[in-house]
Amino acid sequence: MGSLEQFHVGTNRQQYNVSFSLAGNAEGGGSLKLVDVGVTGVHSFTFDSTGRSPSNMGWVNEGFSFIATAANSTLYFQGNNKNSVWGAALDNVSVTAVPEPSTYAMLAAGLGLIGFMARRRRTQRG
Repeated sequence: MGSLEQFHVGTNRQQYNVSFSLAGNAEGGGSLKLVDVGVTGVHSFTFDSTGRSPSNMGWVNEGFSFIATAANSTLYFQGNNKNSVWGAALDNVSVTAVPEPSTYAMLAAGLGLIGFMARRRRTQRG
C-alpha cells in the first residue's frame, strides 16, 4: 500500500467514526506492516503478518474517531514500510457521522409524545 487520500465533505465540529479492515502482504518485506491514518491528527496502526499467507491474510478491524475542524477535510492512509513494496492491505473503509445528543433527545421527546397521545386516546374511549 502506498498512500490513499479521500476528500470528505462534512460538517465543522461534527464527530465522525472511521473504520477499516487491515491486513499485510505476507509474501515479503518483514512481518510488521505499518500504516499512518489521519484527518486532524495521525493515528498509527501495525499489523503483524507472521503466519499469514495470500489465502489467509488475517484481516482485522480497526478504527478511530475525530472531530472535524472544518467543513471539508482529507482522510489519508499512508503505508509506512520504508523502501518496501510489501506493505499493508486496506479494505472496507467507512466514515460515519456520530449523532449529536440533541438528536437522541428529539427522538425521545417524539416517542414520548406518541405514547402520551395513544394513552389519551385510550382513556377517552373507555
